[in-house]
Amino acid sequence: MSDFFLFFGSNHQSFVPKISSFLKFFDDTKVFVFKNSAFSMVLTRVDNTDLWGPFESVDDGILISLVGRIALSEERVDWHVKQSFYDIKDTA
Repeated sequence: MSDFFLFFGSNHQSFVPKISSFLKFFDDTKVFVFKNSAFSMVLTRVDNTDLWGPFESVDDGILISLVGRIALSEERVDWHVKQSFYDIKDTA
């Protein structure tokens, strides 16, 4: 399961290491720490971080992170789009 701690305000960087250890419930939990002058965030994930892990742009510093899991139902999948993807992939 993923979890996060987000803190805005001053003097927030001193306790981030302790929060990081509190959010690591199992050995396979991956911990990500983000600190800047405006906020600190600790994010934990237990799934594939290549797909679901956080992303921070080196160009403009935009941070994108997902906590929890998304739910997809098969009825909502656009099969035409999915088939087009496989057609393009097979021709490459």
